[in-house]
Amino acid sequence: LPHEGPPPVDAFHMDESPYGIRGMAGGVQEWCSDAWRPQGSMASHTTRNTKADSKKGRRTVRGGAWNLDADTARCASRAGRSTEQRRPNLGFRLCRTWPPSDGEPEG
Repeated sequence: LPHEGPPPVDAFHMDESPYGIRGMAGGVQEWCSDAWRPQGSMASHTTRNTKADSKKGRRTVRGGAWNLDADTARCASRAGRSTEQRRPNLGFRLCRTWPPSDGEPEG
């Protein structure tokens, strides 16, 4: 029987970006820390989350997922979701800057 849910991150050899990021195709949509704004999170670097965004409790979700249609399964997709929403195709990715800053281990 086929596997239900998203595949393991390393399931597909070709699913690796030029930066070494794996599992961007067919995984889960990922929560972001920025509040949802229809114009995009990069629209203004100087504004913080608006009161309306905070009251709605909506955060940005980026990327595609294993059970979405072709229009929304792209890794460039973005949407706003209530912070109380739970879905089997919604998760997060731990990230850090590269290269590591002075004194930070490389592994």
